[in-house]
Amino acid sequence: MAVTGQEPKTPQGRRARSRILLIVVVTAALFACAAVVYFTQQNIRSAERRHEILLGTEVSAAANSITAYLESRQQQVKDFAREQSPLLNELAGNAQSAVLHRQIGNILRLRFPGYFTFTIADRDGTDLIDDLDGFVGDACKLGIREYVEHLAASGNGTANRTADYRTVIHPQANNYHFDVMAPWSDGDVLKGVFFVSFFPTQLRGTLNAHQSPGHALVIINTDRPYLIEVTAAGARDKISLRRDINLTDDEIAQIRATQDIPGSHWRVVGYVEPDLLKRARTDAWFDAAIFLTFVIVAAAGIIGLAPGAGRA
Repeated sequence: MAVTGQEPKTPQGRRARSRILLIVVVTAALFACAAVVYFTQQNIRSAERRHEILLGTEVSAAANSITAYLESRQQQVKDFAREQSPLLNELAGNAQSAVLHRQIGNILRLRFPGYFTFTIADRDGTDLIDDLDGFVGDACKLGIREYVEHLAASGNGTANRTADYRTVIHPQANNYHFDVMAPWSDGDVLKGVFFVSFFPTQLRGTLNAHQSPGHALVIINTDRPYLIEVTAAGARDKISLRRDINLTDDEIAQIRATQDIPGSHWRVVGYVEPDLLKRARTDAWFDAAIFLTFVIVAAAGIIGLAPGAGRA
Protein backbone atom coordinates (compact mmCIF):
# COMPACT_ATOMS: atom_id res chain seq x y z
CA MET A 1 0.00 0.00 0.00
CA ALA A 2 1.32 3.46 -0.93
CA VAL A 3 2.09 5.85 1.94
CA THR A 4 0.08 9.11 1.85
CA GLY A 5 2.20 12.21 0.97
CA GLN A 6 4.92 10.29 -0.82
CA GLU A 7 5.92 11.34 -4.31
CA PRO A 8 4.38 9.12 -6.97
CA LYS A 9 6.95 6.54 -7.93
CA THR A 10 5.62 5.88 -11.42
CA PRO A 11 6.56 8.09 -14.41
CA GLN A 12 2.85 8.69 -15.02
CA GLY A 13 2.38 10.03 -11.50
CA ARG A 14 5.34 12.37 -11.74
CA ARG A 15 4.10 13.72 -15.06
CA ALA A 16 0.61 14.31 -13.63
CA ARG A 17 2.03 16.21 -10.67
CA SER A 18 4.24 18.31 -13.00
CA ARG A 19 1.24 19.16 -15.15
CA ILE A 20 -0.74 20.29 -12.11
CA LEU A 21 2.19 22.44 -10.94
CA LEU A 22 2.58 23.86 -14.45
CA ILE A 23 -1.12 24.79 -14.58
CA VAL A 24 -0.99 26.43 -11.14
CA VAL A 25 2.18 28.42 -11.88
CA VAL A 26 1.05 29.55 -15.34
CA THR A 27 -2.40 30.52 -14.02
CA ALA A 28 -0.85 32.50 -11.16
CA ALA A 29 1.57 34.18 -13.57
CA LEU A 30 -1.27 35.11 -15.93
CA PHE A 31 -3.32 36.56 -13.08
CA ALA A 32 -0.29 38.53 -11.89
CA CYS A 33 0.37 39.87 -15.40
CA ALA A 34 -3.29 40.82 -15.85
CA ALA A 35 -3.28 42.60 -12.48
CA VAL A 36 -0.14 44.55 -13.38
CA VAL A 37 -1.62 45.66 -16.71
CA TYR A 38 -4.94 46.60 -15.09
CA PHE A 39 -3.45 48.61 -12.25
CA THR A 40 -0.97 50.32 -14.58
CA GLN A 41 -3.86 51.45 -16.80
CA GLN A 42 -5.80 52.61 -13.74
CA ASN A 43 -2.83 54.56 -12.39
CA ILE A 44 -2.33 56.27 -15.76
CA ARG A 45 -6.04 57.22 -15.90
CA SER A 46 -5.94 58.47 -12.30
CA ALA A 47 -2.89 60.62 -13.04
CA GLU A 48 -4.58 62.11 -16.10
CA ARG A 49 -7.72 62.78 -14.04
CA ARG A 50 -5.65 64.58 -11.39
CA HIS A 51 -4.16 66.80 -14.13
CA GLU A 52 -7.66 67.51 -15.44
CA ILE A 53 -8.98 68.51 -12.01
CA LEU A 54 -5.93 70.66 -11.23
CA LEU A 55 -6.08 72.39 -14.62
CA GLY A 56 -9.76 73.16 -14.10
CA THR A 57 -8.88 74.88 -10.84
CA GLU A 58 -5.96 76.77 -12.40
CA VAL A 59 -7.97 77.97 -15.40
CA SER A 60 -10.89 79.09 -13.22
CA ALA A 61 -8.61 80.99 -10.83
CA ALA A 62 -6.66 82.68 -13.65
CA ALA A 63 -9.79 83.58 -15.64
CA ASN A 64 -11.55 85.01 -12.58
CA SER A 65 -8.47 87.05 -11.69
CA ILE A 66 -8.17 88.43 -15.24
CA THR A 67 -11.91 89.22 -15.31
CA ALA A 68 -11.61 91.18 -12.06
CA TYR A 69 -8.52 92.98 -13.36
CA LEU A 70 -10.22 93.95 -16.63
CA GLU A 71 -13.38 95.13 -14.88
CA SER A 72 -11.27 97.18 -12.49
CA ARG A 73 -9.35 98.77 -15.36
CA GLN A 74 -12.57 99.64 -17.17
CA GLN A 75 -14.05 101.27 -14.09
CA GLN A 76 -10.81 103.14 -13.32
CA VAL A 77 -10.56 104.49 -16.87
CA LYS A 78 -14.19 105.62 -16.68
CA ASP A 79 -13.50 107.35 -13.34
CA PHE A 80 -10.38 108.99 -14.77
CA ALA A 81 -12.32 110.34 -17.77
CA ARG A 82 -14.89 111.86 -15.44
CA GLU A 83 -12.37 113.29 -12.95
CA GLN A 84 -10.05 114.70 -15.60
CA SER A 85 -12.78 115.94 -17.93
CA PRO A 86 -11.58 119.59 -17.76
CA LEU A 87 -8.06 118.52 -18.74
CA LEU A 88 -9.34 116.34 -21.58
CA ASN A 89 -11.53 119.22 -22.80
CA GLU A 90 -8.49 121.48 -22.76
CA LEU A 91 -6.50 118.95 -24.75
CA ALA A 92 -9.33 118.63 -27.28
CA GLY A 93 -9.13 122.40 -27.84
CA ASN A 94 -5.36 122.26 -28.23
CA ALA A 95 -4.63 118.76 -29.50
CA GLN A 96 -1.08 119.63 -30.59
CA SER A 97 -0.02 120.61 -27.07
CA ALA A 98 2.87 118.37 -26.06
CA VAL A 99 2.66 119.82 -22.54
CA LEU A 100 -0.97 118.79 -22.05
CA HIS A 101 -0.35 115.40 -23.63
CA ARG A 102 2.65 114.79 -21.36
CA GLN A 103 0.70 115.98 -18.29
CA ILE A 104 -2.16 113.53 -18.91
CA GLY A 105 0.30 110.75 -19.74
CA ASN A 106 2.20 111.31 -16.49
CA ILE A 107 -1.00 111.09 -14.44
CA LEU A 108 -1.98 107.89 -16.22
CA ARG A 109 1.47 106.42 -15.71
CA LEU A 110 1.25 107.02 -11.97
CA ARG A 111 -2.24 105.56 -11.65
CA PHE A 112 -2.02 102.63 -14.03
CA PRO A 113 0.84 100.11 -13.98
CA GLY A 114 1.33 98.80 -17.51
CA TYR A 115 0.11 102.06 -19.12
CA PHE A 116 1.16 102.41 -22.76
CA THR A 117 -0.64 105.32 -24.43
CA PHE A 118 -3.95 107.20 -24.64
CA THR A 119 -6.03 109.30 -26.99
CA ILE A 120 -9.42 111.01 -27.25
CA ALA A 121 -11.86 110.79 -30.13
CA ASP A 122 -14.94 112.82 -30.98
CA ARG A 123 -18.48 111.49 -31.32
CA ASP A 124 -17.75 110.44 -34.89
CA GLY A 125 -14.84 108.31 -33.73
CA THR A 126 -12.21 110.65 -35.20
CA ASP A 127 -8.95 110.63 -33.27
CA LEU A 128 -8.35 114.22 -32.11
CA ILE A 129 -4.67 113.81 -31.27
CA ASP A 130 -2.00 113.84 -33.94
CA ASP A 131 -0.30 110.57 -33.07
CA LEU A 132 3.16 111.20 -34.53
CA ASP A 133 4.60 108.07 -32.89
CA GLY A 134 1.96 105.87 -34.47
CA PHE A 135 1.03 104.23 -31.17
CA VAL A 136 -2.70 104.35 -31.96
CA GLY A 137 -2.86 101.98 -34.89
CA ASP A 138 -5.59 101.13 -37.38
CA ALA A 139 -6.96 98.33 -35.18
CA CYS A 140 -7.29 100.77 -32.28
CA LYS A 141 -9.04 103.36 -34.46
CA LEU A 142 -11.46 100.73 -35.72
CA GLY A 143 -12.20 99.77 -32.12
CA ILE A 144 -12.84 103.43 -31.26
CA ARG A 145 -15.33 103.82 -34.12
CA GLU A 146 -17.15 100.65 -33.11
CA TYR A 147 -17.32 101.83 -29.51
CA VAL A 148 -18.70 105.20 -30.55
CA GLU A 149 -21.41 103.44 -32.56
CA HIS A 150 -22.31 101.37 -29.51
CA LEU A 151 -22.46 104.51 -27.38
CA ALA A 152 -24.74 106.20 -29.87
CA ALA A 153 -27.06 103.20 -29.85
CA SER A 154 -27.17 102.91 -26.06
CA GLY A 155 -28.05 106.46 -24.95
CA ASN A 156 -30.26 109.44 -25.58
CA GLY A 157 -27.67 112.09 -26.30
CA THR A 158 -26.30 112.41 -22.77
CA ALA A 159 -23.07 111.16 -21.25
CA ASN A 160 -24.92 108.85 -18.85
CA ARG A 161 -24.68 105.86 -21.08
CA THR A 162 -22.64 102.70 -21.25
CA ALA A 163 -21.47 100.46 -24.03
CA ASP A 164 -19.62 97.20 -24.23
CA TYR A 165 -16.15 97.20 -25.68
CA ARG A 166 -14.68 93.73 -25.98
CA THR A 167 -10.97 94.16 -25.58
CA VAL A 168 -8.42 92.22 -27.60
CA ILE A 169 -4.64 92.16 -28.05
CA HIS A 170 -3.61 94.59 -30.78
CA PRO A 171 -0.44 93.58 -32.62
CA GLN A 172 2.00 96.45 -32.95
CA ALA A 173 5.73 96.01 -33.43
CA ASN A 174 7.39 95.81 -29.98
CA ASN A 175 4.22 97.19 -28.37
CA TYR A 176 1.54 94.51 -28.26
CA HIS A 177 -1.22 95.93 -26.07
CA PHE A 178 -4.92 95.95 -25.27
CA ASP A 179 -7.32 98.89 -25.06
CA VAL A 180 -9.85 100.10 -22.51
CA MET A 181 -12.41 102.74 -23.48
CA ALA A 182 -14.80 105.01 -21.60
CA PRO A 183 -17.23 107.81 -22.50
CA TRP A 184 -15.67 111.28 -22.47
CA SER A 185 -18.16 113.97 -21.49
CA ASP A 186 -18.53 117.60 -20.54
CA GLY A 187 -21.15 117.62 -17.83
CA ASP A 188 -24.11 115.67 -19.22
CA VAL A 189 -23.06 116.12 -22.84
CA LEU A 190 -21.27 113.23 -24.48
CA LYS A 191 -18.23 114.53 -26.37
CA GLY A 192 -16.62 111.29 -27.46
CA VAL A 193 -14.34 108.55 -26.21
CA PHE A 194 -11.38 108.41 -23.85
CA PHE A 195 -9.07 105.57 -24.80
CA VAL A 196 -6.19 104.04 -22.82
CA SER A 197 -3.86 101.24 -23.92
CA PHE A 198 -2.03 98.85 -21.60
CA PHE A 199 0.79 96.38 -22.01
CA PRO A 200 -0.29 92.78 -21.22
CA THR A 201 2.24 92.42 -18.41
CA GLN A 202 -0.43 91.81 -15.77
CA LEU A 203 -2.06 89.13 -17.92
CA ARG A 204 1.24 87.31 -18.33
CA GLY A 205 1.91 87.51 -14.60
CA THR A 206 -1.53 86.13 -13.74
CA LEU A 207 -1.09 83.13 -16.03
CA ASN A 208 2.36 82.47 -14.65
CA ALA A 209 1.14 82.69 -11.04
CA HIS A 210 -1.57 80.05 -11.55
CA GLN A 211 0.32 77.69 -13.86
CA SER A 212 1.72 74.47 -12.37
CA PRO A 213 4.83 72.66 -13.70
CA GLY A 214 3.90 70.56 -16.71
CA HIS A 215 0.77 72.64 -17.36
CA ALA A 216 0.24 75.58 -19.72
CA LEU A 217 -2.29 78.38 -19.28
CA VAL A 218 -2.87 80.42 -22.43
CA ILE A 219 -5.20 83.24 -23.46
CA ILE A 220 -6.51 82.63 -26.97
CA ASN A 221 -8.69 84.73 -29.27
CA THR A 222 -12.34 83.61 -29.32
CA ASP A 223 -12.80 84.92 -32.88
CA ARG A 224 -9.77 83.04 -34.19
CA PRO A 225 -9.77 79.82 -32.20
CA TYR A 226 -6.34 78.75 -30.97
CA LEU A 227 -4.60 81.99 -31.97
CA ILE A 228 -2.47 82.79 -28.94
CA GLU A 229 -2.97 86.20 -27.34
CA VAL A 230 -0.85 85.81 -24.19
CA THR A 231 1.04 83.01 -22.44
CA ALA A 232 2.94 82.87 -19.16
CA ALA A 233 6.01 83.82 -21.21
CA GLY A 234 4.43 86.95 -22.71
CA ALA A 235 2.21 88.19 -25.52
CA ARG A 236 2.25 86.82 -29.05
CA ASP A 237 5.16 89.01 -30.15
CA LYS A 238 7.34 87.77 -27.27
CA ILE A 239 6.87 84.09 -28.07
CA SER A 240 6.75 84.16 -31.89
CA LEU A 241 10.48 83.47 -32.26
CA ARG A 242 10.28 80.37 -30.06
CA ARG A 243 7.06 78.73 -31.15
CA ASP A 244 4.01 78.85 -33.44
CA ILE A 245 1.58 81.66 -32.59
CA ASN A 246 -1.27 79.14 -32.78
CA LEU A 247 -1.74 76.17 -30.48
CA THR A 248 -0.48 72.99 -32.13
CA ASP A 249 -2.67 69.95 -32.75
CA ASP A 250 -0.95 68.11 -29.89
CA GLU A 251 -1.61 71.02 -27.52
CA ILE A 252 -5.25 71.29 -28.58
CA ALA A 253 -5.68 67.56 -27.95
CA GLN A 254 -4.42 68.03 -24.38
CA ILE A 255 -6.75 70.93 -23.44
CA ARG A 256 -8.52 70.01 -20.21
CA ALA A 257 -10.28 73.24 -19.21
CA THR A 258 -11.47 76.54 -20.74
CA GLN A 259 -13.19 79.70 -19.50
CA ASP A 260 -14.17 82.86 -21.39
CA ILE A 261 -13.33 86.35 -20.10
CA PRO A 262 -16.40 88.64 -20.16
CA GLY A 263 -15.91 91.99 -21.88
CA SER A 264 -13.16 90.66 -24.12
CA HIS A 265 -12.33 88.44 -27.07
CA TRP A 266 -10.34 86.21 -24.71
CA ARG A 267 -10.62 82.64 -23.52
CA VAL A 268 -8.27 81.07 -20.99
CA VAL A 269 -7.40 77.48 -21.88
CA GLY A 270 -5.35 75.03 -19.87
CA TYR A 271 -3.58 72.01 -21.28
CA VAL A 272 -1.09 69.41 -20.15
CA GLU A 273 2.26 69.64 -21.87
CA PRO A 274 2.05 66.77 -24.41
CA ASP A 275 5.48 65.37 -23.53
CA LEU A 276 4.56 65.19 -19.84
CA LEU A 277 1.82 62.61 -20.35
CA LYS A 278 3.88 60.69 -22.89
CA ARG A 279 6.78 60.43 -20.44
CA ALA A 280 4.43 59.47 -17.60
CA ARG A 281 2.88 56.68 -19.68
CA THR A 282 6.28 55.46 -20.84
CA ASP A 283 7.62 55.38 -17.26
CA ALA A 284 4.52 53.57 -15.98
CA TRP A 285 4.71 50.88 -18.66
CA PHE A 286 8.48 50.55 -18.19
CA ASP A 287 7.97 49.80 -14.48
CA ALA A 288 5.19 47.39 -15.39
CA ALA A 289 7.43 45.63 -17.92
CA ILE A 290 10.14 45.12 -15.28
CA PHE A 291 7.63 43.54 -12.91
CA LEU A 292 6.16 41.38 -15.67
CA THR A 293 9.63 40.19 -16.60
CA PHE A 294 10.28 39.24 -12.96
CA VAL A 295 6.98 37.29 -12.82
CA ILE A 296 7.75 35.40 -16.03
CA VAL A 297 11.32 34.57 -14.97
CA ALA A 298 10.11 33.44 -11.53
CA ALA A 299 7.41 31.25 -13.07
CA ALA A 300 9.88 29.72 -15.50
CA GLY A 301 12.29 29.01 -12.64
CA ILE A 302 9.61 27.28 -10.58
CA ILE A 303 8.55 25.15 -13.51
CA GLY A 304 12.16 24.30 -14.32
CA LEU A 305 12.85 23.10 -10.77
CA ALA A 306 9.67 21.05 -10.56
CA PRO A 307 10.17 17.24 -10.23
CA GLY A 308 9.95 15.62 -13.58
CA ALA A 309 10.39 18.87 -15.50
CA GLY A 310 11.68 18.22 -18.94
CA ARG A 311 11.34 14.44 -18.59
CA ALA A 312 9.30 12.25 -20.86
